[in-house]
Amino acid sequence: MANHDKTRVNVFLPNKLLHATKTLANLRATSYSEIVRQATAQYVVSELKKEKANRADETGE
Repeated sequence: MANHDKTRVNVFLPNKLLHATKTLANLRATSYSEIVRQATAQYVVSELKKEKANRADETGE
């Protein structure tokens, strides 16, 4: 099992996205919560990199 901190949050997903997440979890033999964690982490890291790059461009760094 992956190493996660103990913070828990409720996340509301549209039904179609929840269904797709559960389907993917079944195909990967994992929990849909793990799929949500992985997807969220990937998205947030990607967006953070973009923001940092944009700010560096704006300041000329």
